[in-house]
Order: sequence, then C-alpha cells, then structure tokens
Amino acid sequence: MKYLILISFFTLINFIIAETNADSIKSYRLGEINISGYQSRGKVESSKYDLQYFQIQKTDASSLNQLQMLIPSGRIRINSRGESMLFLRGAGERQLGLFFDGVQMNIPWDNRFDLTFVPTDVIGKLNVNKNAGSILYGPNVLGGAVNISTIERATPGFGGNIKLQADNAGSFNTSFTTDGQIENFNYIANFSYYKSNGYNLSANVPDSVLYQNPSDDLIINSDIERLSAYIRGEYHISNLTTVGLSASYIDGQKGVMPENHISEPRFWRYPDLNRLLLTMNFKHNFSEKSETALRATFWFDKFNQTINDYKDATFSAEKLNQQQKDEDITLGGRLAFQYQLTQNQFLTAVFNGFASKHTEIIENNLEFSQITMNTGIDYNAEFGALNINAGLGFDRNETPKTGLYVESEGFSASDYAAFLNLNLSLTDKVGIFGNISRRTRFATMREQYSGALNRFKANPELNAESGILSEIGTYINEDLFNLRVSLFSNNYSDMITQITLTKQQDSLQRKMRVNVGTASIYGLDASFKLNPMKSMHIEGNLTYMQTNGEQDGIDILHFDNKPEYLGALSISYKFPNNIEIAGEMELTGKQWETIDLKNQLFAEIDASAVFNLRSSILFTNFDAFMLEIFARANNIFDIYRLSQRGIPEAGRTISLGMSIKI
Repeated sequence: MKYLILISFFTLINFIIAETNADSIKSYRLGEINISGYQSRGKVESSKYDLQYFQIQKTDASSLNQLQMLIPSGRIRINSRGESMLFLRGAGERQLGLFFDGVQMNIPWDNRFDLTFVPTDVIGKLNVNKNAGSILYGPNVLGGAVNISTIERATPGFGGNIKLQADNAGSFNTSFTTDGQIENFNYIANFSYYKSNGYNLSANVPDSVLYQNPSDDLIINSDIERLSAYIRGEYHISNLTTVGLSASYIDGQKGVMPENHISEPRFWRYPDLNRLLLTMNFKHNFSEKSETALRATFWFDKFNQTINDYKDATFSAEKLNQQQKDEDITLGGRLAFQYQLTQNQFLTAVFNGFASKHTEIIENNLEFSQITMNTGIDYNAEFGALNINAGLGFDRNETPKTGLYVESEGFSASDYAAFLNLNLSLTDKVGIFGNISRRTRFATMREQYSGALNRFKANPELNAESGILSEIGTYINEDLFNLRVSLFSNNYSDMITQITLTKQQDSLQRKMRVNVGTASIYGLDASFKLNPMKSMHIEGNLTYMQTNGEQDGIDILHFDNKPEYLGALSISYKFPNNIEIAGEMELTGKQWETIDLKNQLFAEIDASAVFNLRSSILFTNFDAFMLEIFARANNIFDIYRLSQRGIPEAGRTISLGMSIKI
C-alpha cells in the first residue's frame, strides 16, 4: 500500500515541479565565525572545508544528521541515547564545536546536541574545520568545529521555496521558506514539519537481535516527529554598521532504539523536546578604508526535554519506570575586535563566554550551573605567498552549583590554548599547508555529576582533557580538478572514556566515565573533485585512521567507535532536458567497542559499503517559478550495518519529492 501511495505522489508532482535558482541566494555572512580575520586572497585555510547550499540540497536531507556523505573524515552515528552525533577524525561529539548564526548549538550541560533536530532548510553553507585552530570558536572546542551559515537573498525582491518529500518508511517532510531584500533590509523565514514512523529494518537482520521482531518493517522505537520555525532579519544601518536578529524554535519527540545485544538496554522515549534560541549579531567597521571592525554575537537559549524510562520494550504507560525532566537556560556572548595593523596584517582580540543553568527533576529537584569563558589574541598576516594565522588564549570553567555533590560547588579550572596555521602558495594553483594547536575540553556537569537515570555512576573527580592536533598537507586547485591530501596526528591527554564497573566496584555494574592517560589518533585524509566533462561531476573523500593509547602502564589497542577508514564517492551526470542521475557510495571501516579495558577485550564491528542512487528532472520554462522533481534510493542493497554495537542503521529507503522555487 505504501508503495502505491508513493507512486501516486510521484505522478501528482509531475504536474508541479521546480528548483532553487543559484543566482538568488548567498550565504549569510553576519553570523559566521570567520577565523581568517579577513578575506585571504583565495588561499586554503588548512583543515577548513566548505559545503555549499546546492551540495546540501542534492542530498535531499531533512536534517543535519543525514549529511555524513558530504563531510570528509566525518562519521555521524546514533548513540545509545538515540542521539545522532558527529565525529571528526575520531574526535567525539563533546570535543567538537557546533555553531549556528555564530551561536553555540551544543547544550553546555553535556556539550552536545542531537543533529536530528537541526533542519537543513535554511543552511546556506556548512563550514567544517577538522582542527581546533582558532580562538574565535571559544572554549571546549578540542577536536574541530562545524559552523552553519544560513541563506540570504543576493538580489532585491522577494522569493520563496516549497519542498515536499516522502519515503517508504512512512516519513514525510514539508518545508516552506520565504525571503526578501528591500533596500537596506533583508529577511528569511522558514517553517518545516518532519514526521517519520522510524527507520527501515534491513532484510538480512540476524536472528540473534534482541527486542526486534524480524517480520517488522521498521526498527523498534526509532520514530521521530519535529516541527521547526526560523526567522531572521538584518538591517544595514549604514555602509559601516549592520545588525541582525534571529529566532529559532524546535519542538519534537522521538523514540530511542534499544541496544539489541544486551539484556538491560535503555528503554527510553523523549515524549517532549523543545528549544528556543534568540540571537543578535552586530558588526561595525570603523572606516571604509580599513578593515578594523567590531563584531558581536549575543544569545539566549532555552532547552527543555523529558525522558521516559520504561521497564521493557513494550513502551506502554503501565510499564513506565521513571521520568526525568531537564531544563537548560543559557546566556552567552562573543566579542571580537579586529584591528588592521598593515594592509595584510590583522590582530583580533576575542572574548567568548556563557553562563548556563541546568535543572533536573527525577525524584528531587536538582540544580547545576556553570560559567565558562575564553579570551585570547588572534594574529593573521599575508607575506607574499605565505599566510600565517596564530593565536594564544586562556580558558576557564566554574561550577557554582553541582546538584547532590555540594562539596564540588565553586570548583574552577583553567588552561591555556595556542595554535599556528601556515599556508604557502607554490603557484597560483598549488600549495602546502600545516597547522598545530593545543586546546582543552572541561568535563561536562553531566559527565561528572549525573547518573543518567541510574545508567552511570557519577565521577566528580574527572579532569579536563587536552589535546595537541597537528597536520601537514598539500592541495591542487585546477579548473577541472581539485585535490587535498594531508597527514594528521591528534594526541590527547586525560581523554575521557567510559568503562563498565565490576560487581566488586559497583553492585549495579553501571558504567562510569574515567580519564585515560594518553590517546593518539593519526592517519591520512584525502578529498578530490573532478569534472572530466561539462555534464559530469565526480567527488570523493577517504580517511584512514589508527588509534592507540596507554592507561596505568597498559597499552590500549582500540578506542570505541573509531573506524579504520571512512570514505565517500559521488558521480553525477546531467543528460539533455535537465535530467540528472547520481550514484553514491559510503564506506565505513572496521571498528571496535570495549568489553574489558583491563584485559584488552574488544567487540569487533564489521566494515560496510552502502550504495545510493538519485535521479532528478528540472523544469525551467515557467515564468513565475522553477521546479525540480527527484527520487532517491539509499542503501539500495539493503545492507545490515551498525551505527555502534547493538544499534542498526536504516535499511533500504526509497524517497520521492519536489522542490518549487518561486
């Protein structure tokens, strides 16, 4: 029946089709964290990688968690809490900075946020930095950063976009965007609604899988519903001064698929999750003849979620075990004063900070709070073919309230940050680059003081983790061919990981987070783009990684969920009459999860290769609008693969949709 619905939907939208016009949009600049300080004459900024609007749109992704294919060295996986998290070169989700309109998207309580609840509708550019090489990102950005810039109308007038999409898992996504530019004022507004019955279950699911009926079409408890709204206005007060205001609201609910390899997994649901984010961005240039400028970002963030914990996989009301309600309120800001020393030299003084309060209600009402800040100096210069970016910073974290652990109230910690990025242009099209950075991530309050509905034993003694990240590489930028290759080495001290306690250590044998003495992730990273002919585009990336470490004199052979390699390949061809077909391949190497760290026992997770297909047709012979219709098949061979141990990823998924640009 559902296939008949999809076919009918496909037939209907053949009569009304369109796509977005490339000339009518640009990326929003005011909210970006521009780490280069100025437009650096076209040079490659070390580890930075930009994903443009049209690349993102061709993935047909409804949320940020579906963009793994486009992120070199990136792995987006679902954890045991049902959250989709990004890993870059093995760096974990808490070690990465995630920014939207210049605002920190990670919730300070746990320094992460589920990417399922970040819609793609207004993303104009996604900047991925695989090194922590800038003080402008602020504190706790140890392993890299992702900066989201929204779209803005590039020409005067008004426009809009309507997108509809459905798939064979019972998912439906609808989005409406309107934008305009009137003299010195521009705006964008978006409303979207996404609902999914869950992820398709692969046909070859093993019989040993727990809590899952193999005759079911969907993975148990993997449904999601999300409503989102976004509005932004920007006013150019003068040629020198611009101010912008934005508001983002997300409301949703979702299930958490239980780990299907253990007898006591989480039987969780999030029946209520919402977030309100208010942002102000400001920029003032002090002279039209100079790039000396003051940039500011201030934000208010309110996040609420409810977690229902059930006794078994029926998830019925009578089997509700306990409930947790969380509320997080955060006030934050960033000030960056950029001073132009000479024509090609800039010095930027930066201050980042936020104060956050977390309230947790299970049986008692517990309060937690933290104040985290960072300040530093960023120097950027160009000497002929050589570009230099260097900086020094100071990070500090305070915890005035720590729930039940009152003895930890008022605790503070601090550390220094430093980085150096170099880029040498050998010719107009060939260059080499290198960077090294030293950053710190303070343990989150959740890691230190929360039992996570009795799944963890708290560890108030956790130390901050620090890392030295380095890289050297080369690039070639030809008209028809781009290549970037680099060798990287990331070395961490006091890296935070989790262990399962023995019966002697804990009667409930809960997990606990501990510091590991040393950890190293090193490897090779390559990406390329190729246009062998006008109608064909080939793009791919491959990352090879190795990990090792040491704890109390014992060598650690593997770290959890860090694949040996990651790769992606996309080949697209445009036929006459604006018909385009694309094939995609995603590779994930073998990885491990720790069973017994002391005795070096690890569970192996198999490597996988997944293939996708996309086809589209574009209609442009309309006066008032343009239309695109598309069809996509992900995991066409229905491969059974794991996001992490015991958590399967989606099987074959077929979707159809349309995009109408007014």
